[in-house]
Amino acid sequence: MEFSALLPDDGARIAQRAEALGQWCQGFLYGLGTRPLPEPEQLSRDAGEVIRDMTAITQVTADAEASDE
Repeated sequence: MEFSALLPDDGARIAQRAEALGQWCQGFLYGLGTRPLPEPEQLSRDAGEVIRDMTAITQVTADAEASDE
């Protein structure tokens, strides 16, 4: 089984890629939220870290006018 997130390719502008990743993470977390999750202390340290990181990524913003540098 293979997994590949549907995100813009590396040739897309960084602002577009960042926005798409934030939206992807938001959708993933929404999907997790449709089912009851264990209490945070019952999750493994790694699973909790992934959820926290994905939550932070949903807050990403990029200036569409800024350089990709």
